[in-house]
Amino acid sequence: MDMVALVARILLFAMKNRLESNITSGFRERKHFQFIYQKLYFNPSSKYTMVWITNQEYEESTILPKTDLPRGQEQASNGSHSKVEFNSKLDILSRANKVRLSGIVCTIGPVSREVEYLCSLIESGMNIARMNFSHGSHEYHSQTIKNCREADKLYKEKKGFSPNLAIALDTKGPEIRTGLLEGDDGRKEVELEKGAKIKLTTNEEFKEKCTKEVLYLDYKNITKVMVPGKRVFIDDGLISVVAEEIGDDHVIGTIENGGNLGSRKGCNLPGTDTDLPAVSEKDKSDLQLGVDLGEIRDVLGEAGKDILIIPKIENQQGCNNIDEIIEASDGIMVARGDMGIEIPTEKKPRPTRAEGADVANAILDGADCVMLSGETAKGDYPTTCVRTMAALAKEAESCFYNSRLFEQLISYDEMKDCSETTAIAAVQSSLLNRASAIIVLSETGRTAKLASKFRPKCPIVVSTHDGAVARKCNLHRGLIPLLYEGEKSVDSQMKHAIDFLPRSSDSLVLEILLSSSVDVLTPPHVSA
Repeated sequence: MDMVALVARILLFAMKNRLESNITSGFRERKHFQFIYQKLYFNPSSKYTMVWITNQEYEESTILPKTDLPRGQEQASNGSHSKVEFNSKLDILSRANKVRLSGIVCTIGPVSREVEYLCSLIESGMNIARMNFSHGSHEYHSQTIKNCREADKLYKEKKGFSPNLAIALDTKGPEIRTGLLEGDDGRKEVELEKGAKIKLTTNEEFKEKCTKEVLYLDYKNITKVMVPGKRVFIDDGLISVVAEEIGDDHVIGTIENGGNLGSRKGCNLPGTDTDLPAVSEKDKSDLQLGVDLGEIRDVLGEAGKDILIIPKIENQQGCNNIDEIIEASDGIMVARGDMGIEIPTEKKPRPTRAEGADVANAILDGADCVMLSGETAKGDYPTTCVRTMAALAKEAESCFYNSRLFEQLISYDEMKDCSETTAIAAVQSSLLNRASAIIVLSETGRTAKLASKFRPKCPIVVSTHDGAVARKCNLHRGLIPLLYEGEKSVDSQMKHAIDFLPRSSDSLVLEILLSSSVDVLTPPHVSA
């Protein structure tokens, strides 16, 4: 353990012991405190600072709801030695935390792309706006992104602070789709009847002339990888076809599960290895659009070097190579619908829609974000869906059992640098003191992301000068980005972050990144 982390831990426990005897009663009686501000220099060559513990008492704030811990969770945690015991003590009538820790990604489409509606989605809980490049032109998505930026500004005018809405570009990727139905007006469907024969062809003549007898697929090599007896799932598995005869440019099969089919629907070949390119020419064009708007990176070199890449795991091949994918990426997204088709039912049940239980289970499994697709892109009730998902997420977070999770997480990786030990100390202090929030002042967001990794029970407010850093924070559980546009002064930035928080007497853990010193706020004294 390095010296900075060691000294910080000693300080934390010393402060805690000193506070317990004469401060705790003051907290509950809501007495007033005063601050004594000092500086303590550790290692002049170190650029890292450590942890503050502060207590404060102000009038109520209207900006952020009070960030107290869920009472049901706290009561269930008391005396619980296992997850089973914890679950048995949960009270269905206990209220959830007021602050949601997990993020919500919304796919933006025709019904939700206008500025006013985007603002209402932000108010309902949207953190990240997703552009689906499987549909729409570059001009269409460019205007949608501009509308998102305008909605961000409009929200700031209404509420007094920016939501730092992040933008995600979801490229088409290695997918297989059907062609257009003959005479399609955008809403046309054909009924595929169970037991009927159907011809799946790669012949370009049928690309815009699909019928219930002949269906075009845009994967040229399907006849090389398919064998009789294999299945083709269409439209997220709603329709399935069993292959019987393989020709030069077609597959003839029997419809196993029928239904109504529209144009340009996705197809899956479970159990079949495909040779689709990871990045198609269309993907490269889509990514270039992102770079032009300041939003994408890598394939395109220097212009997009700071953009995060989140691969989507949607088939068996992705599962088989998941370790390598994680190593080379900034995070992963699990496509429930596609994975539900690829993975056998007994391994993971596959409902066709993300119902409430699925949202809750994703949170309990540790997901940083959950995503809405068609519900917000073309559904009838986008804002209702977002509000419902936000409520489900908060309830699930209140049932998250993490009694030993912190110890397990810090023991998993023994190679820890100064930033990681700083984050560990902050999270440990927040758990010991039942803090309402952790504040991080950072220019890169790295320490805040590391703190999120160790899953504190309270939110982490990340104050930064960099708008891009603030927006990226939306990808990580518990991070609340706060863009600071004032003077570059630690004191001013700290005050701005504290003013953003609720006015209560609860504990805070403040963590600050400086060049050569550690600023320490001495334990407050109860005033008469």
